[in-house]
Amino acid sequence: MPPLVKCKAQQQLKRTTNMTSTAPKTYVSTYQKYQNGSLEGKWVNLDQFDNAENFIKYCRELFNDEEEPEFMFQDWENVPDFISSESMNERKLERLFEFLSMNESEKSIIVAYVDATGNWETDFQDIFDSYYGSADSEAEFAEEYTREHYSEAVKKLPNFIVIDWQETWNQWLQHEFYVGEDNYDEKHFFHQI
Repeated sequence: MPPLVKCKAQQQLKRTTNMTSTAPKTYVSTYQKYQNGSLEGKWVNLDQFDNAENFIKYCRELFNDEEEPEFMFQDWENVPDFISSESMNERKLERLFEFLSMNESEKSIIVAYVDATGNWETDFQDIFDSYYGSADSEAEFAEEYTREHYSEAVKKLPNFIVIDWQETWNQWLQHEFYVGEDNYDEKHFFHQI
């Protein structure tokens, strides 16, 4: 089913902290260096890698003075907090690079889903499959949803009938959908999985 209201695809995803440029970056070091009192590392632009495997290979080359470097990601820029952490195994890095490869509209949907549910481990395709659309408010969503699914019934109502769309949301639709906001305060709606 197509979304009710299109996302703002031209906007750029903003990072909640550390906004100094638009490129996703991380400061990479190793736990061994940190344990030895060193913060030596390097800022790495993640846009230069197609996948986690190439990124890990690059990091190993960066710290080839260690036999089995255990990477420590000490800081992040332009990467949402929910998908970045100090310690990232290969699976988490693959998920990060999958997210980074998405267009801005898709990223906004993921950000809103995590906002709505607190769950960032849901398969991205399942999130997209549950996505219904975006709106400025729950009331606007309720009106669009009702007009889309019950258009004939709504047309038959006399003009003097006033519908409280917020109450329609509160009494019925909120039990059917998750609602979360992206980084631009736009509300996104997801069928509860």
